[in-house]
Amino acid sequence: MVRFVTGALVSVSLLVAAGAAEAAPFGFCKSYANDAAKQYQRMRSTPSCARPPSNFWHPDRQLHLDWCLTAPVLAVNAERYKRDDVLANCDTGLGG
Repeated sequence: MVRFVTGALVSVSLLVAAGAAEAAPFGFCKSYANDAAKQYQRMRSTPSCARPPSNFWHPDRQLHLDWCLTAPVLAVNAERYKRDDVLANCDTGLGG
């Protein structure tokens, strides 16, 4: 009986963890994609921050959207905040 209960608790915990990692919803991703493209434009227009396009920095909203739709919200927010931090440091002259 104890093994069954322990096994059931582990299974429930795994299901809860898997639910937390579900892909972000479309509206959230559309906003993220627009913001990411704007962040790219801002980066390119800030001389102390400008760098070549990459998987992280690019103007393609559709690519940002496609990635977001496969990623958990936590990962998407981490990318958004990482760009915000880079831009904030460039704007203050600390580089990025």
